[in-house]
Amino acid sequence: MDVIISIIGAILSFYIVRYSYSGRYSEKIVKISSLCYSFSFFIISLISLIFDDYPILYFFCFLNVCLLIAGYSYKEKAANKKQSESGEVSTTSDKLRVFSSKVNLKEIAFEYEDAVGKQSYRTIDVKECDLIYITGYCHTAKALRTFRVDRVIDGVIIRETGELLKSYEYVNRYKKSGR
Repeated sequence: MDVIISIIGAILSFYIVRYSYSGRYSEKIVKISSLCYSFSFFIISLISLIFDDYPILYFFCFLNVCLLIAGYSYKEKAANKKQSESGEVSTTSDKLRVFSSKVNLKEIAFEYEDAVGKQSYRTIDVKECDLIYITGYCHTAKALRTFRVDRVIDGVIIRETGELLKSYEYVNRYKKSGR
């Protein structure tokens, strides 16, 4: 049982380090302190296994759980703060996602298959869009190009947000935005 608790504590310690390094909201002091804490946990777990002194290990496992929960709430607060600063409102309900009008639907990217069957990645500044064609400046070809919507592979990426939409869903959203 004590070995299982030390393994669980080590895994929790790993997640604390992972969450402190994964976000761009983390500061250098948070990264350094979590790294030092995790290293000290490994040392203490080795010492407690050698000397059969497990109460300190229970304390560290409890501390790991508390730090992990605090890390989750810290990331949520940072994400909400960033979202409110950018003025972007996103509401998710089932499969519906609504963005404010500040999202630029004219800057997109997608994988495209031409008439010959050759696939290429395109970044486009859209000039006009209808149910059949998307016309715009192609940064890949460095020219004004027209693309058939049915030849877009795996959907359209809105470059500003990174959101992936199915091609016809993008066309409908573009038309609704009135651009």
